[in-house]
Amino acid sequence: MRYFQLFLAFVVLMCFLSCNNGTKNTFELVDNAQNKYEQSNSNITDTTKLLEGVWAKSKGEHALFFILKDSLYYTDRIDKPIAFKTKNNSLIMKDAHQTTMIIKRIDNDSLWLELNTLSELWKLYRR
Repeated sequence: MRYFQLFLAFVVLMCFLSCNNGTKNTFELVDNAQNKYEQSNSNITDTTKLLEGVWAKSKGEHALFFILKDSLYYTDRIDKPIAFKTKNNSLIMKDAHQTTMIIKRIDNDSLWLELNTLSELWKLYRR
């Protein structure tokens, strides 16, 4: 996927360069397009990085699950990771039910998730 995006950016750049009419606006357009692309992907990357780690329901309890890259591992089913993606303020798990959780709050120490189907709020703490 990343290679396709780089290839597409290269093709767009070559199109702009081949139509160059002697102004520097061509380079500004390419820079603006690259900046918009990076900004649109930075939120996803930042959220995923914040989600990585071990999470428990309280600071004294055992871990409920841990997140590594794009997979969630429940501690009682560690051999069956669940892939997920983040979109806006939602964490969408790619399991049999396509479970969606709304991220109410996330920072370095805590994560609040609302289960979309039950309206149940989970307040989790990083271990």
